[in-house]
Amino acid sequence: MAEPLLGTFDEKAYKKRKHWRIDVEEEARNCAGSDNVILASYSDLLQRVFNSMQKNPEDDNRARKIALPNPQIDRKGKKTIFANFTTICDQLKRSPEHVKQYINTEQNADSSIDGNGALIISGRLQQSQIEKLMLNYILTYVQCPVCHSTDTKLEKQNRLQFIKCNTCTAQRAVQQIKGGFVANTNKRSRR
Repeated sequence: MAEPLLGTFDEKAYKKRKHWRIDVEEEARNCAGSDNVILASYSDLLQRVFNSMQKNPEDDNRARKIALPNPQIDRKGKKTIFANFTTICDQLKRSPEHVKQYINTEQNADSSIDGNGALIISGRLQQSQIEKLMLNYILTYVQCPVCHSTDTKLEKQNRLQFIKCNTCTAQRAVQQIKGGFVANTNKRSRR
């Protein structure tokens, strides 16, 4: 008769391993007891961070943000004049034609740029509407999605537009500006 297999099982061969947290806690206790470890207080560590920020101001996130002036809006009849349009486009580092095309498609209106650099939009728009348009434009076509920097440029590669960030070198594809929905109001010919 064959010998049973149950008698050959050795419990010490399959010993349960310690959990990694227990190992870390033991290492921490060993380090705390030794003399070569320097423990710093919270205020010392905080002071060290502030000193580092003062020495390297280019690493500060606040330097990446730009402050745009409020849009100067005038109304003449049924037209809205966006007076400081080109100065805002220069601060955003985008061409006025691209921003104009975005405003045209979003508002479904015609516009033109006059000799003074003002955008003349057919239709009456409030200042808050233009501020929302510019904010959406910045979020879509200017701001880096990774580091939220506005130091970006638009590049076209293989019929696609990309935002390339000069700060973190990230890039993202953005949609082309397309015309909005236009209803067909022509009468259909009768057959």
